[in-house]
Amino acid sequence: VKTFKRDPFFLTEIFSQKITSGTEVRILIVDDEIDIREAIKRILSAKGYVVETAASSKAALELLTQQKFHLILLDIKMPGMDGIELYDQLKDVAPDLQRRVICISGDLVSARNRTFIDRNRLPYLVKPFGIKDLLEKVTSVLG
Repeated sequence: VKTFKRDPFFLTEIFSQKITSGTEVRILIVDDEIDIREAIKRILSAKGYVVETAASSKAALELLTQQKFHLILLDIKMPGMDGIELYDQLKDVAPDLQRRVICISGDLVSARNRTFIDRNRLPYLVKPFGIKDLLEKVTSVLG
């Protein structure tokens, strides 16, 4: 599975500097595709973020009740409980995270996905996305 667009500055841009904040920034990646989860985890970990992954919304809910996160990268289309349903449950489990979600999808054509993103004014990445796009979106949402 090809996850990211070719990025000519991959080695120098991505791995040259880590974040330097004094606090630990924790990110949760929720995606049913292991290649995507692991690729994003490697990139964000190399930048100094503490990254956890979940292969399903159910696993993500368990992590959210046990740990504090600053950001969620959330795949919309997953088997079982999808990303939209998980997002709706955030208001009960981790309401402060509802404004710190970046949606990931290969399908923004479907009316349901598009409406969800527009209605909630969520930032998103369309698969396949570039490493630079990923890092810019993460930086923007974390402020």
